Amino acid sequence: MENDFGHWLAGFIDGEGCFQIVSNGGYYTPRFSVKVRADEKSIIERIRRKTGIGTITTYPYNGLKGNPQVNWNVNSRQDCRALSDLLDKYPLRAKKAADFAIWRQAARLTGRGHQAQLAALRDDLKATREYK
Repeated sequence: MENDFGHWLAGFIDGEGCFQIVSNGGYYTPRFSVKVRADEKSIIERIRRKTGIGTITTYPYNGLKGNPQVNWNVNSRQDCRALSDLLDKYPLRAKKAADFAIWRQAARLTGRGHQAQLAALRDDLKATREYK
């Protein structure tokens, strides 16, 4: 990946990205997404193509939830680690850097033996978003 694109992507993620640690039946796992209007789909497709990670989901207008949208999802453990490695090389420089620092720890953990740690990291991640 070219350095210009890597630094641009880090800035885009700083502005539009969402780092999460989600629970599904008590099993915690890291997730990341960027959701934009569907008319920005070419940007999301370029990110997916250049990074080789994640999936793209399109949400059409349904009359209730506003404009059509497109989402870049990074869900698999392998893809989360790859995104973590990429953002280590091209660091975030704004408010999402704190979220990433916590999420990165979760992306590095594997297996069910780390669920207590992941739950604690999820709480830490939520705390970074509280207005102070």
